[in-house]
Amino acid sequence: MNYNANVGNDVGNDMNDREMQLINLIRKEPKITAKDIANILNLSKRQCERIIADLKNKGMLSRRGTNRTGYWKVEDL
Repeated sequence: MNYNANVGNDVGNDMNDREMQLINLIRKEPKITAKDIANILNLSKRQCERIIADLKNKGMLSRRGTNRTGYWKVEDL
């Protein structure tokens, strides 16, 4: 059996479509709010907040500065 057939294809690819869309929005506009992201992606604000929390837990996203005047930082993936 060849267990190594697809090695490398899925390594590091643990982001779903919504997470990728959210990351792309933040890259374009680091000061975007969760409410604005939710509206653009047609999600509830709570769904958006959960995705953000997941990305933060994975180390892919962080918040710099205060909640009011800060910005999002996409970490090097």
